[in-house]
Amino acid sequence: LVHRATRGAGLSWGLAEEAAKGARALAMAWPACLRLVADVLEAGHAGRLSRRVALEGSAWRAADDLPIDPLVLGPSLLDHSGLLGDGCLEIEGPISAPALLLPFLTAAARGVAGTLTVSTDRGTAELSGDAAIGIVPEALAGEVRWLRLSRSGAAASTTSAARPAVAAVCLPHALKRRFEAFSALTFVPFSFCSRRGAGAGLSDND
Repeated sequence: LVHRATRGAGLSWGLAEEAAKGARALAMAWPACLRLVADVLEAGHAGRLSRRVALEGSAWRAADDLPIDPLVLGPSLLDHSGLLGDGCLEIEGPISAPALLLPFLTAAARGVAGTLTVSTDRGTAELSGDAAIGIVPEALAGEVRWLRLSRSGAAASTTSAARPAVAAVCLPHALKRRFEAFSALTFVPFSFCSRRGAGAGLSDND
């Protein structure tokens, strides 16, 4: 549902898929994050968030004067996590709902086989690839003005942590309707052309 809703809110199918994976990982331990996802989708669709990030080496910023959409920033950080091997990444904010970056940051930590130091104007946190995704550090608990990522050393253990089983998440009806409203924007409008070829036609011998 988040996959379709994110696409309906205007992001590409690729970003929508990454957003859905991140939302599922967070929601299994922190179901309340889904309200935050819905808030971000509504703000982004209304044009209140920047969905374009200007990359200037290791210094990033929004391409316009708006808070950065975390559902765009998260996959971008993961795609460029190789830059953390030799230095750090600095993102000039503000960044909206940075808690939604958590699954992408833990995945980046796994990619660089180390621990990430995450610093913001709210504080500092250490994240490893086997960090508990449902525990949001204070550094990511609210909108931040800037974010700095650096690789702070090798992972403490090379033993792979057991992945939790995928669990169902029950959506409150009101929240489900918020996602469904965006999901409906991916549907093809009704027309005679859209119905062409639908159904069994004149012969139904299956």
